[in-house]
Amino acid sequence: MNFKMALTIATFFCVALNVCAADAPKESYKITQIPGPENAPLEVGGMDWMPDGRLMVCTRRGEVWSLSGSQWRLFASGLQEALGLVHGDKNDVYVMQRPELTHLVDSKEAGVADRYETVAAKFGFSGNYHEFAYGPAKDKDGYLYFTLNLSHAPDGFGGPYMGAHTETPYRGWAFRSEKPNASDGKFAPFAYGLRSPNGLAASPDGDIFFADNQGEWVGACWLGHLKEGCFYGNPSSMIFTKDWNGRDPKSVPLEELEKKKTPPAIVFPYGRMGQSLSQPTWDTSGGKFGPFPGQIFIGDVQYPLVMRATIEKVNGEWQGACYPFLRHPDLQGANRLLFSPDGSLIVGLTDRGWVKGSSGLARISFTGEMPFEIQSMSLTKTGFDLTFTKPIDKVAAADVKTWSLLHWHMIYHHDYGSPEADKTPVKMASVAVSEDGLKVSLVLPELLVGKVYDLTVNGLKAVDGTELKNAHAYYTLNQLQPK
Repeated sequence: MNFKMALTIATFFCVALNVCAADAPKESYKITQIPGPENAPLEVGGMDWMPDGRLMVCTRRGEVWSLSGSQWRLFASGLQEALGLVHGDKNDVYVMQRPELTHLVDSKEAGVADRYETVAAKFGFSGNYHEFAYGPAKDKDGYLYFTLNLSHAPDGFGGPYMGAHTETPYRGWAFRSEKPNASDGKFAPFAYGLRSPNGLAASPDGDIFFADNQGEWVGACWLGHLKEGCFYGNPSSMIFTKDWNGRDPKSVPLEELEKKKTPPAIVFPYGRMGQSLSQPTWDTSGGKFGPFPGQIFIGDVQYPLVMRATIEKVNGEWQGACYPFLRHPDLQGANRLLFSPDGSLIVGLTDRGWVKGSSGLARISFTGEMPFEIQSMSLTKTGFDLTFTKPIDKVAAADVKTWSLLHWHMIYHHDYGSPEADKTPVKMASVAVSEDGLKVSLVLPELLVGKVYDLTVNGLKAVDGTELKNAHAYYTLNQLQPK
């Protein structure tokens, strides 16, 4: 081969490689790792921003760290499996550890807590490995909330896997402070029927939401709105209600439990949408994180996955849809999520017992490249409206074969989890596409409450040729829109 021919071949391959690089889809989000403190693995249990801009991180190893710029400093230590944190007024934080809610105060403004004050501890704790405690979260009026995990087997009531004991009161309950900011340390039982609510957070409007995890009486992981006096499905904690008559909760007729039960706001299909939900957080970036302002982002401890959700209030009750967002090995163990002032999403990772291989902090940042996604799925009087992040191919969108929809429901029972029962295909009565190509209205012959509407979009592209990044949405229908 002479020099001229070799140069021609090399030029050809360079041009081909450049064309391939130009044709490769640009990523809308990038993941970077935030270096942690030296020789101190961060098994993240909670995160919050201080008023002065420091990031506070509590860990399952019982430490609280502050991060200012790139500098880490140990704020407190000696706690027991801290799984939640919220900032106080200035130089203080509230941390939820297994046996108590603790107020950590830096009274000398030295960057280190010098006072450890017990705020709430009048609940059961035996040392059972599954007696986790989560929170606190603060509502719009300053009241603090925390939730308690059920104990693991062998249990007195509820099992066979998890339940409650009379010796360890209020497992499976949520508590609220009797006054704003927990000023007097008094907390009262607030709601019950929880199983493993690893995720408690306040919306931008101050409503409290929690994520519970699949198991007995819990067909799949789900997101719920926390309301006073409500029962959320697992009867183990009924033994701590004022009117409990001493009977085994497992003997309570199913019909009686169903009448009491508050349904999930959003069901996350098990496996397809994770299998161990963690803490929800709201996109407060004002668009810095892409086309999802105001939406909920939530992680999963078992799968390397972050998901999205949208909620809407229908007849005074919250319900909505969930969607895949980002799956990546660097998100393994996504236990806590928190938006940063710069618009990025901070993901606190954990391992040890829940999942292998991940700890520390990851940052998800928007690159500026608009993704092609289902932006939202919302209920109408006759079906669903789908909004997209880019204008779509209107001819393809008008074809009913583009939309595969079915509905199913969870079985409420004592068994562990539930199949997606009575899967039924749903035919479209009609499909309408908006003039700007951003919205599709699906009109259905009927809408049924108590169903999860399971949508798959088939082969739809944006006008610019972009393929849909995530083609699935799952809407939990509890209430119909008023006619």
